[in-house]
Amino acid sequence: MSAKVVSAREGIRQFSYLVNKCWTDSLRELLESKHLYQRVKFNIQKQVNELKASIPDGMQRETFSNAVEGIETEPVRLKEGRRFDVDGNPTEAVLTVANVKLFCSRCERREAFAPVWASDIADQMRPDQLISAMSRSPFGQIQMFLLVFQCQGCQGTPESFLIRREALSLRLDGRSPIETVEIPDYIPKAESKHYRDALLAMNTGRPLGAIFHLRTCIEQFARRITGIQAREPGDNLMAVYAANIPNDLSARMPSLREWYEKLSGGIHGAREDAELFCAALEAINKHFEVREVFKIPEAMSVAGRG
Repeated sequence: MSAKVVSAREGIRQFSYLVNKCWTDSLRELLESKHLYQRVKFNIQKQVNELKASIPDGMQRETFSNAVEGIETEPVRLKEGRRFDVDGNPTEAVLTVANVKLFCSRCERREAFAPVWASDIADQMRPDQLISAMSRSPFGQIQMFLLVFQCQGCQGTPESFLIRREALSLRLDGRSPIETVEIPDYIPKAESKHYRDALLAMNTGRPLGAIFHLRTCIEQFARRITGIQAREPGDNLMAVYAANIPNDLSARMPSLREWYEKLSGGIHGAREDAELFCAALEAINKHFEVREVFKIPEAMSVAGRG
């Protein structure tokens, strides 16, 4: 904090501004860059210590400490709007639900999504609304937020997100419809579904499924390019495909045959190997990018179909 704090009141005001900004920024980061069951967490202890140290009066320092103590367990109030400044009670944590940039499957690009509805599920669960005989909300100190956003480009069907809040962290526990994944333009359209399924599996914490879908992507691509649709060992198929890559370009691009073998090893060993997937994805992207840059035709010679 660059500004000098001279009172507990000013310290509490700055603390409230900091916490509310952290909650708002964390929600934006979670929705824009994270995937199912991933979380965003922030730590403000350093800033709290700096604020406390800048209050010269001992009694006011104690007032400040009492006001900010236990922020991790206090409920967070949802607020729709554009600002994350202090609103109402200066010691109350406020999560401002603002516009986020998300990929829209209808627009086929990232667009601004505006909040249209927000609810704290635990706060809505009165005892008379519970299906069971529980006398109070079962969530305890956990909060569950249901947020609904709408694309401002196409004004299409709203999309919903289930956010779990624990202490100073937010986790994406659900979304409807399921995430639409952006893919590079150089990925062949015919195999794009398998490529998307691979990314989606990886984003939802299933590396083995991701490896399978990625191998399927390059295998189906090789079958389409070579024209080999009959039952054929994958190694033979990829060898025919590799033989038809121009010699002057094959050295510039990763070998699909090599990565087909590596991905097959992961599948046969039932390995939940995220590093293998990431390395294979990078190599396969490079292969298709080189094909795009040098305009390698998809039609193959008759000899290559033998």
